[in-house]
Amino acid sequence: MTEKWEDTSLFKERFKESTPGEMIFASRDMRGWSQAQLAEKLEKSAQFVSDLENNRRPVSRKLAARLGEAWAALNFMYGFQNVRRCLTN
Repeated sequence: MTEKWEDTSLFKERFKESTPGEMIFASRDMRGWSQAQLAEKLEKSAQFVSDLENNRRPVSRKLAARLGEAWAALNFMYGFQNVRRCLTN
């Protein structure tokens, strides 16, 4: 059985006090995506993604769902089965 990403010791240590922006940055960075690439998937600007990562914009439930959808194609490959739940909590 594959361990859930949020149950791993790496997640617990790295993200226990992280802001939503830091988590978005880490998730994007782990995939090797630029801000522009994530922005394209979200149909937003790179500045919008920068604002998210720097906590200048809040992450709404709708946006969290869109982030989950943008990353869904890679969830299985990396074992991140609950990205959406992780971002909305």
